[in-house]
Amino acid sequence: MKDDHMQNDQLKSGYNLQIATNNQFVLGYDIYWNSTDTRTLDPFLHTMQHTFQHLPEYIVADAGYGSESNYEYVADKYERQALIPYNTYYKEQKKRYKMDEMHPNHWEYNEIDDYYVCPNRRWLPLKSHTTRTDKYGYQRVFKNI
Repeated sequence: MKDDHMQNDQLKSGYNLQIATNNQFVLGYDIYWNSTDTRTLDPFLHTMQHTFQHLPEYIVADAGYGSESNYEYVADKYERQALIPYNTYYKEQKKRYKMDEMHPNHWEYNEIDDYYVCPNRRWLPLKSHTTRTDKYGYQRVFKNI
């Protein structure tokens, strides 16, 4: 089920159709109950590999498939290269994002001593690492400053 785009807590039935193409020819397809593309990439690649006994060298998809877990699946499990933009890639190309000096991605970083320097020239040292596990069991490590 997918949440209604109007955010009024109504559910709309939804299925997620995945299609593999090459030169505008449909090579394969499958339907999933997962509401997001992020969670369908791994099972779809498994289906395509099982069906064709082969996957292309490059796995190409749009930003809806961009996630740390998907990059790892493509590289480690399928031994392929992912040509998938991460989910904030297009937002980061906009002038407003690039001009936002208070965004931590734009801060100076000292890799040797592991600290950031904000625009006010304050040092923000690493305080700790946090490991978070999502509802699918994927673990990510975050740095806390």
